[in-house]
Amino acid sequence: MENIQYIVDGKGNPVSAIVPIDLWNNLERAKDLLEHVYMAGLIDSRKNDTISCTLDDMLKMEGLTRHGMES
Repeated sequence: MENIQYIVDGKGNPVSAIVPIDLWNNLERAKDLLEHVYMAGLIDSRKNDTISCTLDDMLKMEGLTRHGMES
């Protein structure tokens, strides 16, 4: 990949990279698409699962309440 600049530490190990904004934007769009594909697969795989806990149970496990969510 051209026009990528690498930042290295004192030992020459790469620690960061500077990429052109067009490449960055393309990578962000690809990442968003992959997240959607992953979530669609996850939803599809759980389509026939039975519910193992209610929303209120889940909120309680997280230390939350419906009332607290509405405030």
